[in-house]
Amino acid sequence: MITLPDKVRAAAHATAQEITPESIPDWHEFAMRADSGRERGTRSSRRHVRSRWLAPLAAAVAVLAVIAVSAGLAGGTSGSPAPAASPAGSGIGPLPRYYATLTSASVSSPYHLVIADARTGATLASAFPPRNYSYDDITAAADDTTFVVGALRTVRAPVRSEPMTLDLARFDPARKTITMRALPIPALPASRPIAIALSPDGRELAVVVHNVTNGVITSSTLRVYSLATGAARVWTAPGFVDALGVGDGLSFGPGGILAFEWSRSSVPRPSTDGGIRLLDTNGAGGSLLAASTAAVRGDQPDGQYLQGTLALIDHGSQVVSVVGDSPVGSGVVSEFAVFSTSTGRVLRAFLRSTRTEDDLLWANPAGTVIVGRVPGPDGQPGPLEWITPSRQVPIESDQADADILGFAF
Repeated sequence: MITLPDKVRAAAHATAQEITPESIPDWHEFAMRADSGRERGTRSSRRHVRSRWLAPLAAAVAVLAVIAVSAGLAGGTSGSPAPAASPAGSGIGPLPRYYATLTSASVSSPYHLVIADARTGATLASAFPPRNYSYDDITAAADDTTFVVGALRTVRAPVRSEPMTLDLARFDPARKTITMRALPIPALPASRPIAIALSPDGRELAVVVHNVTNGVITSSTLRVYSLATGAARVWTAPGFVDALGVGDGLSFGPGGILAFEWSRSSVPRPSTDGGIRLLDTNGAGGSLLAASTAAVRGDQPDGQYLQGTLALIDHGSQVVSVVGDSPVGSGVVSEFAVFSTSTGRVLRAFLRSTRTEDDLLWANPAGTVIVGRVPGPDGQPGPLEWITPSRQVPIESDQADADILGFAF
């Protein structure tokens, strides 16, 4: 019998360019920043502002949701341009050339889609939702030009009792245009926490919904939809999948492997009584816990625990997550940790914080460059950054004065 860990290990034999631990995007802008001393050391990171039930939608920075991989992780959509690559012989692999944001010009304006250049931060194209709607969720495929966005009916702010509709967005770099198309997927119950993750090849969408009875979340449902037909495979589980319901506890890898954070309850902390599990989504559906394999325990040695964010790397044989060792608000110490999905053991860890939790938003295939946010001295969110074990470099953006709801790389 071939088990899921066997499949993961077999997939890991595929070739991929690896970024060294000391490397960072070798773009001209980065070289200028490094030479000018703008390269920064480790800073304390912020408390997560991720729960869409608890944080006002109009907050200056609300939920960050990033599900993305570079071309080194999986092949992009046929005919799409390749991500930005490094010079031959540099030892630095490809990183996303474009990224998407959901942004609003003011707290009373609906959120719209913006495609930006990851090298310069310049806005390349925009797409606005239909009248009386606002974009509310986003996820990306591996080619960094294909996205799925969710839209909610709104007047001044999204109406949570209304369902969420899903659209496919494709960015054309040559024409600098965005093409939007409604997906043949039933509207989702937006009154409940929802997480979405697009497969690397852009053909399937994983959707997590928390089922509510008498105001209490009792179970979770995972559906994997075909974007072409709308057909779905369905798994259910007691407890919480992606406990905070904002997508950073869900990571779609190549070959149909899906990593998800699961916990039996959300108290005292997500994942302390569960952890990271792997599901082969090529299966027929059914019991999510029976069909999946435990990869990383939620409760870690020395009183540490997983903080809920994760990203599959190394073709699914490893996963990056965030580990902490004390309750939020009482001096959290956290760090990024790379785990083996076959043994659950820490392979390496870096960027330890002595104040609050680190934010993990994206990771390159080798797990040596991640995207995250860390707070300033006042605890407010800092800029989006490329992060290695030794460097932190802000990712350029000309949307600094706008409300940002989400990013996708």
